[in-house]
Amino acid sequence: MMTAFERAMDQLLKIEGYVSNNPNDSGGYTFMGIARNYHPNWEGWQFIDQGKYSEAEKYVGTFYKKEFWDPLSLDNVNNYFVQLNIFQISVNVGLPVAAKLAQESCVMMNHSITVDGNVGPITISAINSIDPRAFIEVFLGLVSANYVSIAKNNQNDQEFLDGWLRQRVYDRIVEAYQVLK
Repeated sequence: MMTAFERAMDQLLKIEGYVSNNPNDSGGYTFMGIARNYHPNWEGWQFIDQGKYSEAEKYVGTFYKKEFWDPLSLDNVNNYFVQLNIFQISVNVGLPVAAKLAQESCVMMNHSITVDGNVGPITISAINSIDPRAFIEVFLGLVSANYVSIAKNNQNDQEFLDGWLRQRVYDRIVEAYQVLK
């Protein structure tokens, strides 16, 4: 049986794809969602530079677990769809932003927690106390506003707005409504 992280990785990689090198993407060259400009020290780049993509693939899961899943304490979140959404958004907008959006979601759902981007036991407790579907609705609403703000402030990012909203917001809301009845 797959762990929640393994399931989330499978879904993440379907969105992120394999290789991207769009000149308008501020992340630059991207391999399986890992943007070189944001993660220049990832150990897989040495293999990418040698054309050994299958070797680099071996380091992808460890990278995501260490850099995103574990710092967000997602193993302590009770609902898989909440885990998945926070994880996917953290990979796309960065861990601190995703953490703050999750915390702001809790605040909007009447929880008095600090919005500081540090996910600890208080944040996890607040997330777990909210109905998963309601959390996802509020969280993805904030994510949507964040994406619009990014595109508004950076003309190069405007070409990505439709994909961000479709893949990371609308599709996730539809999935939440189908699964979390």
